[in-house]
Amino acid sequence: MKYLKQAWLVLLLAIAFGAALAGVQVTWGPKIDANREQKARMQIPGILAGRPDLSAAEAADALENLLIRKLKLSVATPGGGETTYEVYAVSRKGAGGEAGWVVKAKGSGYADVIQLLVGLSPDGRKITGMAVLANNETPGLGNKIANAPFEEQFAGLNAETPVTVTKEKPPAGANGVQAISGATISSEAVSEIVNKAVEAVRAGLPALRKQLSEVNADGE
Repeated sequence: MKYLKQAWLVLLLAIAFGAALAGVQVTWGPKIDANREQKARMQIPGILAGRPDLSAAEAADALENLLIRKLKLSVATPGGGETTYEVYAVSRKGAGGEAGWVVKAKGSGYADVIQLLVGLSPDGRKITGMAVLANNETPGLGNKIANAPFEEQFAGLNAETPVTVTKEKPPAGANGVQAISGATISSEAVSEIVNKAVEAVRAGLPALRKQLSEVNADGE
């Protein structure tokens, strides 16, 4: 009987704790999502300009002149699965024309999931920039993937061929980046995420353009 009472107590505590967590999610979930979305949008000007270190003030000023449409791109994966990417179609207000595409992507790193943004030119032939949104890589080593010296290497790379990672500085003309010393796995993880996202967006450009025209026609 004693153990039965203890079991019921544990069960009740678990239910109460789960209900509390659910309440927190309901209350704060939308705000957290809004903050993440704002953080992503603030990165867009710097990514398209190849400047991941753009200041908040500079990014805010640039956003005033940009029109951003958020689209969805679903891609089939081996085994019958599907990956859905969030893609921002960015254009300049007025008669400025297209500014490019920015895709939100994620994948496994050395320690945990890495989330990042990758920018592409309007024609999808060039990577304009990359910025890490979130990571839990090793402090002082792998987490340097979120520092400007590493991120800046992706600006201007060819999107038509995969980005490679080397331990030494890539030779001129090579479509690659230098790995962070002591964090090759984290560096290669970023490159793999970038390559998959770029391949998906390039292949999905016709569908994205169609979706964008429909969104613009609806005036959303």
